[in-house]
Amino acid sequence: MDTSAETLQETCPLCKKDFGEGNPSNICKPLKKGADKVNEASHKRGRDYVVAEGIRVHRDCRKLYTNERDIQTSLKRATEPSAARRKSRRDRVFEYC
Repeated sequence: MDTSAETLQETCPLCKKDFGEGNPSNICKPLKKGADKVNEASHKRGRDYVVAEGIRVHRDCRKLYTNERDIQTSLKRATEPSAARRKSRRDRVFEYC
């Protein structure tokens, strides 16, 4: 009986979604370099995700998660206070005289 992590893994460690959802060609097993890149991105983002060589991930999740521009954007959003919602004309109450 094979009890390796590969057979027990049912969800993507990056998005936490099941591998059964979506296109099967969107699943990849990063090699050492790819796993190191995901772990480096995880460290930059301040998260504790650890991916080892051969652990399955969604290809799209890996591309987005390791994208330097996306890392900077997510860090910027996390540190900035949320902006107050702009008022629109719809929010105004019109009073008839």
